[in-house]
Amino acid sequence: MVVSSLDQIDENQPGLMPLDVAGLPPELWAEEDSAELQKLLAQIPTHLLPAARDLFLRVVLAKAASSSNMVNARVDALLRFGAVQPAFSMLDEIPPTDAAGFDRYFDAALLTWQVSSACRLLQDNPALSQKAATKIYCTARVGEWDTAVLQYFTHDVLGDIPRPINQLLGGFLEPGLAEELNLPPVNAKAISPLEFRLRESVGAAVPTTGLSLEFVATDLQPAAGWRAQVEAAEKLAAAGALPAENLLDIYTLGKAAASGGVWERVRLTTAFKNAVTNGDKAAMQSVLPALWKAADIPRLRTTYAEFFAEDLQFISFQDETAEGIRKRIIALSADVPAIVDNQLFAQAEGTQAAKAISLAFAENVSPRPVTALAIMQTLSIVESAQQGDVNALQLALLGLRSLGFEDEAKRLAAQFMILVAKV
Repeated sequence: MVVSSLDQIDENQPGLMPLDVAGLPPELWAEEDSAELQKLLAQIPTHLLPAARDLFLRVVLAKAASSSNMVNARVDALLRFGAVQPAFSMLDEIPPTDAAGFDRYFDAALLTWQVSSACRLLQDNPALSQKAATKIYCTARVGEWDTAVLQYFTHDVLGDIPRPINQLLGGFLEPGLAEELNLPPVNAKAISPLEFRLRESVGAAVPTTGLSLEFVATDLQPAAGWRAQVEAAEKLAAAGALPAENLLDIYTLGKAAASGGVWERVRLTTAFKNAVTNGDKAAMQSVLPALWKAADIPRLRTTYAEFFAEDLQFISFQDETAEGIRKRIIALSADVPAIVDNQLFAQAEGTQAAKAISLAFAENVSPRPVTALAIMQTLSIVESAQQGDVNALQLALLGLRSLGFEDEAKRLAAQFMILVAKV
């Protein structure tokens, strides 16, 4: 294992979460140039159970020394999860010194409406990018419009800026041309943040439906409209990129004018929140089953648990369905959910999932060094567990316990039983 001295670590600690807060060691990125680790960072799915997802993001955000290649891989992971502001902040704290790092900084800056800082960095360090479109756009954004126009016409003659970026830059620099543009259809899998912003600037904004989560975050602005804000907030909350309270704030921006789908969740959440505020236990009992059912579509149940668990902790409902849901909400939100000798899981006794969980916690485990690679290898198993592979579940729980993540293993077990096994 490669161990960095404290002096070395203090000089270059990319990340946003102090190690003592993250509960992770300074040697976290010991295998920092591992191709396997970079591959895992790029492949861990965004729909992991929240206990696994939150650990993934903790590792990526941890303020620990790592190579520039691994910083780029960490930023890519944040962007993939829709955590565009943390991605920007990580690079803004320790500005990139190479082209690969600047590309990510520029993308994150575009997605967070903070492009001026990236463009000023490029103006001061022209070697950070050889991309003509980036240079032209940044020249205009720092106020040198005439120079940007001259650069654009030079490269237009050279033909070295591909469509549709070349057309979009022309419309951006000369608004009178924007209405005449004959743009090709959007390629949802290939669109870049620059193309996204340029299309927006010429009046051809791209809906984020079908785009990756990094673009979804742009719909959180009020100008996007309330429905777009709600849909974006739900997707980002489900991926762990938006705090639960932010989603609740967006839910309560107005009054749902329609029913079904997203509006049903808005209506039910608002009704339940009002019942909690008013201490109306009967109304809470009446709304809770429908709210729980509606929250299952985007797998937002752990987010709802964060909303309301504290309010539900010291009450009970006479209705068995509502009372069962209340207990599930408490179990999902608790710091260390009980997974043994708990009546909530009694009905699962004897199932393969319950046996796998019992075996995973009954077994003595040998401690392993806590590295990003070891954590990611363990988290990569969770996806199979979520598909119903109880052997994978047992391996994931044992893996977490051997790395010292006992509480995370208990949360994962509880979430599996409630969200996957549906006890």
